[in-house]
Amino acid sequence: MIPEFGHFVLWLALGLSLILGVVPLAGAQLHRPAWMALARPGAMLVLVLVAVSYGALTAAFLRDDFSVLYVAQN
Repeated sequence: MIPEFGHFVLWLALGLSLILGVVPLAGAQLHRPAWMALARPGAMLVLVLVAVSYGALTAAFLRDDFSVLYVAQN
């Protein structure tokens, strides 16, 4: 369950980072400060999501969860 949660959180981080690649730049182009203000908290949220995903992978390594292919290969 933990590896699936980590995978899901990593997909959330990807989606948020794609949004952050477009919305603040569009806000700068369209002179919308609220859109540009999303960049800093959004980047912090991406950091937290990636850290949670990394924590799930670390937990899989510590528990020797060989159902995860990356853990089994290493």
